[in-house]
Amino acid sequence: RPRVFTAMAPGCSSLDPILSALALPPATTAEGLRAAQKDEFHGNEFSLLVSHALGALAGPQWVQKHREEVRAAARLAYGGLSTARLAQTPGEEYCDITCVDAATGQPLPLRR
Repeated sequence: RPRVFTAMAPGCSSLDPILSALALPPATTAEGLRAAQKDEFHGNEFSLLVSHALGALAGPQWVQKHREEVRAAARLAYGGLSTARLAQTPGEEYCDITCVDAATGQPLPLRR
């Protein structure tokens, strides 16, 4: 059963009617942290794959010289690709978390 992840503090009275209408329990802090850790893991794996691919194309010396730029570009690409899908990130999917707008209770496709 999906859980709702919002930026509002737990117990906030303006969120209670929305959650009861959706009948979804709010995500716990541990679930939010677990989702962030899973996304961090996948982002680092993607960065490593990009580094290996660029190493094969441009050479390992070039990748080593530009490692910070390569890592930043890979992380930006991972975030962009995750957001462009208009779906849950791998971490959110793993923890079964859905981000919603606290005012409307509607899912937020562009939530980053």
